[in-house]
Amino acid sequence: MREILRDKWFWLIAGTALLLRVWHLWHAQQNPTFWAPAVDPLWYHQAAQRVADGDFGPWPLWRAPLYPWLLGAVYALVTNDLVWARLCNIVLQLGAVVSLYVAVARHFSPVAARLAAALLAVNGMAIFFSGEILSTSLELFLSVLAAGSALELWRTRTFRSAVVFGVVWGLAALTRPNYLMVAPVALFAACWPIRARVWRTAMAGLAILLLTIAPITAANWIMGGEPVMIATQGGVNYWIGNNPAADGVSAILPGADRFWTMEQAAAIAHRETGEYLAPGALSDFYYDKGRAFQLAEPGHALQLMVRKALLFFNHFEASNNKHLTYFSAQTPGLLVLIQLNFALLLPIALLALWSARRSEARLLWVLVLAYAATVILFFIAARFRMPVVPWLCILAGVGGAGFVSLDSKPRRTALLAALLGFGIVVTNPFHAREPDEGSAHYMEGNAYLALGNLSAARTSFQTAQTDAGSRELAMLNLAVVEQRLGQADTARMILQALVTDYPQSARGWNNYGVALEQSGDSAAALAAYQHAMQSDAELRDARENYARLQLEEGKKHLRALEYQLALAPLSYSVNAWPSATAYYHLAVAYGRMGQDRQAQEQLDKALALDPNHLPSRQLKMGDFQSRADLPIPAPQPK
Repeated sequence: MREILRDKWFWLIAGTALLLRVWHLWHAQQNPTFWAPAVDPLWYHQAAQRVADGDFGPWPLWRAPLYPWLLGAVYALVTNDLVWARLCNIVLQLGAVVSLYVAVARHFSPVAARLAAALLAVNGMAIFFSGEILSTSLELFLSVLAAGSALELWRTRTFRSAVVFGVVWGLAALTRPNYLMVAPVALFAACWPIRARVWRTAMAGLAILLLTIAPITAANWIMGGEPVMIATQGGVNYWIGNNPAADGVSAILPGADRFWTMEQAAAIAHRETGEYLAPGALSDFYYDKGRAFQLAEPGHALQLMVRKALLFFNHFEASNNKHLTYFSAQTPGLLVLIQLNFALLLPIALLALWSARRSEARLLWVLVLAYAATVILFFIAARFRMPVVPWLCILAGVGGAGFVSLDSKPRRTALLAALLGFGIVVTNPFHAREPDEGSAHYMEGNAYLALGNLSAARTSFQTAQTDAGSRELAMLNLAVVEQRLGQADTARMILQALVTDYPQSARGWNNYGVALEQSGDSAAALAAYQHAMQSDAELRDARENYARLQLEEGKKHLRALEYQLALAPLSYSVNAWPSATAYYHLAVAYGRMGQDRQAQEQLDKALALDPNHLPSRQLKMGDFQSRADLPIPAPQPK
């Protein structure tokens, strides 16, 4: 270690890594999405805030917990957490670069260490993700430690190295569960050939790994009520990557919109099963759907797997949360560095197969291929394949450093393999491309909206409408902006155009109903809410709005002593969204008509929903009978 600290290259590489990440952080914070995170970064941010407040759930966990828990510890110590979250990422990535240098110097050579660490230091995708509140930076750090522990176990075969392997890979699995599937392969490869003593060492490593994740499994079972090993996210991702409409890179949930939520995923499952599934059962439901597709269409499923395999090793970076090209272009020079990711690493990494340390190189290639398989099973995204980047950096460092010492014949063979690998990486047989920039402008518009900059939000949503894929959602939020700016008529016209162009837009119809209701046209608003429920029977806002208007209609008839006319709207109300208030008014209507049994039934339903509903309790306690003095609810003040 002293030699490393005296190596000027070590300090130059670490300094470069720090400088590039700070450079990106400086430019990234000038974009509104830095201060108003969305999608997965928002989830991690909110989860970390809950952890800082002492809430480590909800259980069972939806995502692997280590990164939000680490971030929560940071949030508990500092203010201005959105900046500190990125600074935490930078520290983790610096740790990855330094650890990579140390590990490669220990197991290979100083020259290989310099090259490998330099490749990670300037990796454009790593730099980009240092500015995102995502687990990627922690994954990079643990990926380096995981490779180092596997190399140490291969080298020593000691109980101590097995313990370190188990702890490191267990922590990695608690950051991204893919590591859990790779760990047995890595353990087997590191202990090959398996003999009696080595077998015991391998079993010790596996036991330590399972013990590392056991507290999370136990907590999921005890506090969440389901035997979930780490997290419940897998099933939805499996269905996203294995369905008839899947393309291998788009994170689109069939039946949901482009920016889907788990609430929508649960609603889809409810429509298909008629049950409200717990998180673990919901994950199993989507796993079953993915497997059913593979069994029903094996040819299609195989083609999709081949496509995903080629895309995993392709230079194309598949956006997941953010439009990579648009947002990375805001940091000067970053787009160039991003192009050097797999296009540079993979061909040079192939050279390691002809190096003097071929056995270690094969071990690392086993890790790369095993991890790639775990991602290919689901779908490809730029951040999902980042854990193999440090391993490819090591292989590229070893291959590049050893290439010059090869004899002429193996050198030609290695060079040919590298050229072939480069050809595979840079070709794009599936014509994969990022979506239009409308999604980026839509995300910016949402950020401006969250930050209260309505003028900028309006401009972003207007620009986003030029992309057909984002137009519906952009129009929805543009109407929100116009409403907040006091332009109610403009908002209503935008929504009217929206439901004309997208007649199946449930949220469009719901928002149009709200606009109509605000303009005083309750009848048209009711029709709009009905359209919304026909498009999406699970849309809570539409059901609540429809139920509320029908309740008001029923109360109006009650006050006019039109009890028979009150029954229909009150029944519609409780069917759309049951409430104690609506059942209470139904009871009054039936009571006024002398139908005591029906009135009692409605009171029972009201109190079942809300045992503390005072009007229902008072009416029930009064030995309800059909009397002329039944209370008629007074109009509520507006």
